[in-house]
Amino acid sequence: MRQGQVIEQGDHDALLAAGGHYAELYSAYFRHQDAGYRPW
Repeated sequence: MRQGQVIEQGDHDALLAAGGHYAELYSAYFRHQDAGYRPW
């Protein structure tokens, strides 16, 4: 939701594939848990 409006809908896989706000948030919070993640 953004400003009280639903901005995306779908299940986890569909929202990640869409590459929108949900995917950005997911990446920001969980990318460090990926075994291949390298912060440098």
